[in-house]
Amino acid sequence: MKDICDYIDAHANEFVADLQTFVQQPSISAQDIGLRECATLIRDMMNRDGLTAEFHELEEGPPVVYGEVPSKSPKTLLCYSHYDVQPPEPIGTWTHGGPWSGAVVDGVLNGPAVRRITNRVSSRSTRPPKRFLLCAAKCPSV
Repeated sequence: MKDICDYIDAHANEFVADLQTFVQQPSISAQDIGLRECATLIRDMMNRDGLTAEFHELEEGPPVVYGEVPSKSPKTLLCYSHYDVQPPEPIGTWTHGGPWSGAVVDGVLNGPAVRRITNRVSSRSTRPPKRFLLCAAKCPSV
């Protein structure tokens, strides 16, 4: 695990920038705002980071983003999450540039998606997990 933690520490600024990009993309399901754009962003970020990823259209609802990391391991790790947020209203209550600013203030990333991102999607779609999966694929004990 040390090599994974070292990798994360060495690339922390990149990961924060990825999270900021993600927070800056509105994806409000209840208002049908930005869902396709957010799915495209996630797919493109995953592709950029070396994951095979695509999105699949549904007759109803936003596209499903699907990606995978090739592995020699007989084990499979499945991660599932959503990329939409609740409406950010009332807008006037947001500080630090509004709900989509992605501002980092006192070491805290701000935006309606931050709790969702840090707990779910980013932990599965950005480089630290990719690094973990690549390491895990090489380690039969993982």
